[in-house]
Amino acid sequence: MTFAAALADRLDPPEWEPTGRPTLGPHQCPPPGDWDLWILNGGRGAGKTEAGSQFFCRTMRRHAGWRGLIIAPTYGDAVEACVEGPSGILATDPAVRFVPSAPGGSKLTWPNGSEALVLGTPTPREVDRLRAAGNRHIFWWEEMAANPQLKAAYDIAFAGLREGVKPLQIATTTPRPLAFFRALLASAGTVTTHGTIFDNPGVSAEVKQRMLDHYGGTRIGRQELYGELLDDVPGALWKREWFRYDDPPADLRVVVGVDPAVTANEDSDLTGIVVAGFSPYQQHGYVLADLSLRAPPDEWAAVAIRAFHEYEASAVIAEKNQG
Repeated sequence: MTFAAALADRLDPPEWEPTGRPTLGPHQCPPPGDWDLWILNGGRGAGKTEAGSQFFCRTMRRHAGWRGLIIAPTYGDAVEACVEGPSGILATDPAVRFVPSAPGGSKLTWPNGSEALVLGTPTPREVDRLRAAGNRHIFWWEEMAANPQLKAAYDIAFAGLREGVKPLQIATTTPRPLAFFRALLASAGTVTTHGTIFDNPGVSAEVKQRMLDHYGGTRIGRQELYGELLDDVPGALWKREWFRYDDPPADLRVVVGVDPAVTANEDSDLTGIVVAGFSPYQQHGYVLADLSLRAPPDEWAAVAIRAFHEYEASAVIAEKNQG
């Protein structure tokens, strides 16, 4: 099969269609063309998960024996949103079987032999599990921009996206100004669509008005309802336009900054780990990496130490207000 034929086979409407599911709007369908990653940016209630479930199920139904991977910020997020939720895969395709305790991890199986692992990546330990996920045809990143381990998870998972002629990725997310997420948006192989809660006919007019009454005119409303990518926080000491984005020079003095959190559960603050450098010649500073995460001390310390060596830093600077 030629590349063009394989691409056409991937994008043509499949024979299988979900029954009893909402009709998708334009923002819930990927643009035509030769893309590698489709990112659906949208606010809460825009129908992102419905779009992801329908696309994922169509793809798995059309290609017998395909191997997929669903990745969310936590395993619970993946199960609640993508698998068992009202817009999840089990609601979209009732013939799918979910095996939470399958060898190798929780697994979805389709009648035609296609299957998908379901994983969360809240800490580096779970990110490392992606190495054992094997080679895959398709990834679905749920709430990609909210994943605290996005870059590390993407770097490890991407090495396994090599099955078939044209493997692909989709992402359903409310956008957030993470540097790596911005890089994916700007990638040559990425296509995007955008929707808001007001684009979803499945949400009643009364609910939309209630949300507008509560969030209208606020920054959180711009993000959560309209799915806007907000750059700066009001009152912040640092503004995005103050930073340079060109390649850093060779004379940087690099340090790793660490601001530990008090706890390490899903509701904790992030332990801030930032790699930054200063050029004495140019008199400019550069942020080289944001490795912030939720993790116990042994894990975040290991991340900081790896960064120290990887970026050839001269010091690790840690805030000591936690004793």
